[in-house]
Amino acid sequence: MALWQSKYNPHTGEMTIVRGESALHMKASVSAYASLPITGNEENDVRIAQDTDLMWTWSISATSGLITNWTQIGSASSVDWSAITNKPSSSTADIDDAVSKKHSQNTDTGTSEASFIINSGGTHAGAILEHEITTNYALDFLTGGTASADTQWNDTRSADKATDDDTETWWNSNGSSTPHWWKYDLGVGNEKIARRFRFYQRALFAEDYTLKGSNNNTSWTTLLTVTGGASGIGWREHDFSNSTAYRYYMYTVTSVIGAEPYGHLVEVELQEAIGLDGITFKEGNGSDALIEIQVSGTLTNLIKDENGDNASSPADIADAVSKKHTAGADENITIDVVPATDVTASGVKASFTAGESLVFGDVCYVKSDGKLWKADASLATTASAVAIALATISADASGSFLMMGVVRDDSWTWTVGGLLYLSATAGAVTQTAPSTSGDQVQILGVATHADRILFKPELVQVEVA
Repeated sequence: MALWQSKYNPHTGEMTIVRGESALHMKASVSAYASLPITGNEENDVRIAQDTDLMWTWSISATSGLITNWTQIGSASSVDWSAITNKPSSSTADIDDAVSKKHSQNTDTGTSEASFIINSGGTHAGAILEHEITTNYALDFLTGGTASADTQWNDTRSADKATDDDTETWWNSNGSSTPHWWKYDLGVGNEKIARRFRFYQRALFAEDYTLKGSNNNTSWTTLLTVTGGASGIGWREHDFSNSTAYRYYMYTVTSVIGAEPYGHLVEVELQEAIGLDGITFKEGNGSDALIEIQVSGTLTNLIKDENGDNASSPADIADAVSKKHTAGADENITIDVVPATDVTASGVKASFTAGESLVFGDVCYVKSDGKLWKADASLATTASAVAIALATISADASGSFLMMGVVRDDSWTWTVGGLLYLSATAGAVTQTAPSTSGDQVQILGVATHADRILFKPELVQVEVA
């Protein structure tokens, strides 16, 4: 009987149930493609070439073969590692030992908006680990704009080929001496704060180059300078500091490895930083760890949504948290029993479509068409009021309704403490219970003030005999 297990697809980022012999087996990485072993392999072994970040799999059943028996299956940078099952784990002692050695050598290299001090409780109470949290990045934003360059080899090697998501096409400059530049215009109102620069090369490898930003296509700010770049087919990736949104970005190569002085880009990507996706800490026994995080540095725009746009500023979040906790309302819904102005309400509200024209204070039921119509106690089919209109709403228009809460109308003159009933007049409220045979007696609430009612409709009704 064949064994089945989960297999990770690096191209789609999904897990698939496959026969056991088809599953990928992660092995130790190698320094370069040329260092991939050609003996001692098993079919579906996977190794990462560190110089290009590309993933390769041994594609034959024999344990020995040729270097060409390794097949490229994607980039390690695109793998969703959290989706992989049966990953190797480390004991608490292993982690403590590695952290101790790493920090004693002062070799932290993470990139972050701010540094964090993590104080772990539980079995590690009192231990303080200082580490910089790596920033996450949004998708490439070089889309919808215009690419240009100082020169091009021909029409099939034009500037736009560097942003067509195709590694079989590319931009090449003409054969004149360096420097050569490639530029991208995002367009009016589309400025972005670039924090990561990635590009793919197949040949004519750039040795010295810069990335600059501008908002007028004249004055340029240098964001990144690289000297002594290495050769190698694949992606190069650079993270850099930047807090300014630019419309124009320009890559300039001033030196190329080899004798031919061409500018060359297969693909180019620029990305914005989008902060942290979130962190979960666990003790060695699997229980939740107690974490104290002290933040220093700037947290500007640290929290972003899935599109890379600012979700809420730190000031907004701090203000909201402060108001929520000082109000002591963490687990309660608080209703203002004294609405501040006339024809207003406080409580649980919802948006519905009106079946007919309504005004503030009309009490409504849900008809068979799913719309809200004026409730009427004279018939069972038009009773069962559930909401009260909070504005003038046209037929077939959407509007706000109160489902439960306090309503204020200064024109009302209720008897305080008296019950409120659905009236036989469509949409109206009365303090006199309906008494005509066939009428539906439905309590809608109670008057808390001459001009205020507590609206809490009861759905259990009594029909007058």
